[in-house]
Amino acid sequence: LAMAAIDMAIWDACAKQRGQSLGAALGGTPADISGYGSDGYRPGMAVEEILAQAEVHKARGFSAIKIRIRGQADDAGVIEAVRSGLPAEIALMVYANEKCTLDDAILLADACAGNDVLWFEEPLPSDDFEAYAELSQRSKGTLAVGEHLQAHDAFSRFSTLPTVKYLQPDHAMIGGITQTLRLIRAC
Repeated sequence: LAMAAIDMAIWDACAKQRGQSLGAALGGTPADISGYGSDGYRPGMAVEEILAQAEVHKARGFSAIKIRIRGQADDAGVIEAVRSGLPAEIALMVYANEKCTLDDAILLADACAGNDVLWFEEPLPSDDFEAYAELSQRSKGTLAVGEHLQAHDAFSRFSTLPTVKYLQPDHAMIGGITQTLRLIRAC
């Protein structure tokens, strides 16, 4: 983590010295991107509270939200109720923060797939590749993983799973922007 902080500070300083944004310093070009609202959601919230917070995010200009769930089977009803309560133009993502058992992850991944959820994020512990492989074989839901992964080979393994469509490295966990760039080039 300390090396990641140093690496990010160096990249930031280089960009500032060039008078560029970090994206431009990394070789990118300006582009409009969409963000999503994820603050204000907590596991176990009532559906009405989730929908009220979604309205706050919509008023702020977000066209997507990411809710947090407890990672238990009864969250399938929450996912369905939230999706049906949201306007069609608001995309929905679901975050379980590594709290599911494999059986619950399968059930919830299928609930996500059946309710037009863009991705189901981190349902299982990040170090349990075999469980993710089984989840990928037994469910239809699109998965997002990577926030807690710290090794390039782990990302390579996860990228082979058919339902893992979103790899999400965390700059601090992977070792900084330089390591993230290496990861992107490798995957």
